Amino acid sequence: DIYEIIEYNLTVTNIANETYTQVVTLTDSLPEGVTYVETVSITGLRVINFENINNKTLIWTVTDIPANTEAIITIKANCTAIGTQTNNWTINGPNGFNKTVNRTINVQPKVDVSVEKTADKEEYKVNETVTWNITVSNAGNGSNATNVLLKDILPKEVEYVSYTATKGTYDNETGIWTIGNMANGTSETLIIISTARTPKYNIVNNATVNCTENEWDYDNNFDNATISIIPTLEKTVNETNPYYHEIVEYNLTVINYGDETYTDNITVIDTLEDGLEFIETVNITGADIVIGETKNGQTITWVITNISTTNAVITVRVKANAIGDLENNLTIKTPKGTNMTVNRTITVEPIVDVSVEKTADNETYHIGDNVTWTIIVRNANNGTVANNVTLVDILPSQVEYVNSTATIGTYNSTSGTWYIGTMQNGTSQTLVITTIARVNETNITNIAEVSCNETEWDYENNIDNATINIVDTYINKTVSN
Repeated sequence: DIYEIIEYNLTVTNIANETYTQVVTLTDSLPEGVTYVETVSITGLRVINFENINNKTLIWTVTDIPANTEAIITIKANCTAIGTQTNNWTINGPNGFNKTVNRTINVQPKVDVSVEKTADKEEYKVNETVTWNITVSNAGNGSNATNVLLKDILPKEVEYVSYTATKGTYDNETGIWTIGNMANGTSETLIIISTARTPKYNIVNNATVNCTENEWDYDNNFDNATISIIPTLEKTVNETNPYYHEIVEYNLTVINYGDETYTDNITVIDTLEDGLEFIETVNITGADIVIGETKNGQTITWVITNISTTNAVITVRVKANAIGDLENNLTIKTPKGTNMTVNRTITVEPIVDVSVEKTADNETYHIGDNVTWTIIVRNANNGTVANNVTLVDILPSQVEYVNSTATIGTYNSTSGTWYIGTMQNGTSQTLVITTIARVNETNITNIAEVSCNETEWDYENNIDNATINIVDTYINKTVSN
């Protein structure tokens, strides 16, 4: 049969009554459809040299064949082509003597069905279409195959959708593709469409083909295709409409829909738009950390693995430093180069921020000098309108109130209150208070504090102070009479 291993016995007989001591050359010329495999044994002679030319021509240089002995060289060969194959065996002796004999074999065809299976790519996202291509062939140097069946049960991580076949029918419940008879040299194709459902690394899909006849090669009756389904992504935020300068928390979730741990390494990339300031990683749950937080500008990266069935969650804090729509992109990348990206947009709302700045026109005064205090109240231009804006500035006892001027409203020196009222964002109002230094003392602090009805994003700038020193100079004059 085709591809069957056979043995040739190459015999040289010494019919004399004494040992043949001359050197002869023995040549075995194998036909095109027969290939040398190995020498099994050599008996009854001594080999001086052996030469193998392309596993087709075998040359032995020998001597010392005992009297009345059949010297036998046994070799193995592989039948690689069908039909008549003639093997020539030649002896070349001294003085040009040679003799050739041959042996003819008739190599028969034999069935050889084989399968080749592929997927259209290596890695898929959840809910992505997975296409399996299965080709069954019957070797062209074989014979017809009958009752050809292929078994291919899809892995549980994918969901069957449909199939097309060039011949026969496929039952997705049993995984059997009934092909029927196949002539030698033909092939049939089955395409199975499925959907990726459960994340898992290295999902193996096996396909096995067989037929009624014995085959000369069973190694090619089996093939498989390996794919990976990567986890999917979700990004949530605790506040979709935060105020300007508010800190929000994002949950970066890598979702494992499977019923077992996903063991591949996943690179998680969080890309923040300008206007979002990364503060810190709060925690990472549901996965092992391979490489912790790495920050490069507006991009923060983690590498995780062993994602549990409860999913991996990276919680981060981010500060909103601009008003309007700000986008935050979350990407995962696998070692095989597949990327998946989701994003989350927050709309940052403006918020009031009133502030106060207070100064004195000098640091040191003498008793009786005028002390001028300047107070500026502002409402930030990236905020909103502030209502019932009120400043309280109670003058220290070491100075005496004289008068005040204000760009809006009036200052009550008794209560220390300056009522401003409504302030548009991006505006400011100024109060100037004039006092007289009365008591000498150092480090006299005058505090001014502003407030409004609205919640503010920064209260630290609602208070300011100015510090002065008052000194005294005495003049005494006497006369003798």
